[in-house]
Amino acid sequence: MALAEIIVKYLDGDPGSLDYDEEWAAEDNKFRSITSFTASRASLRELRDYLADTLKYARIRAERQIKAGELPGGWFDPKDWDGWQKHMEGLIHRLDGVLALEGSTLELAHPLAPTVPELTM
Repeated sequence: MALAEIIVKYLDGDPGSLDYDEEWAAEDNKFRSITSFTASRASLRELRDYLADTLKYARIRAERQIKAGELPGGWFDPKDWDGWQKHMEGLIHRLDGVLALEGSTLELAHPLAPTVPELTM
C-alpha cells in the first residue's frame, strides 16, 4: 500500500509532501530529489492486484467479524474502516489509470526539463 501511495504522490506531482517538514530535516529532500522513475506494466499490475485482493479479503473478513459481534476490520471507529476502504479504492483506481496507458514500461515521475542558462550580453 505504501508503494502505491508513493506512486500516486509522484503522479500528482507532489513527491515533496513525502519529505519531513520539520526544521531538522530542512535539507533532507530525499523524495523531492527523485526526478524520474519507471515501472514495468507487470509490476504495476501485481501491485494493483495485491491491493484489490487485500481490500476484497478484508471486506470478507469484516463481514464475518460483524456477524460475530466484533469490530469490522479491527477498526475501533467505523468511519476509519470506511475511510480505509475508500483510500484503497482510490489507489486501485489510480493504478488502473496508469495501466490504461500504452507501453510495457510506464513513466511514474517525469524528468525535469533541463534549464537553459540565460545569455547575458
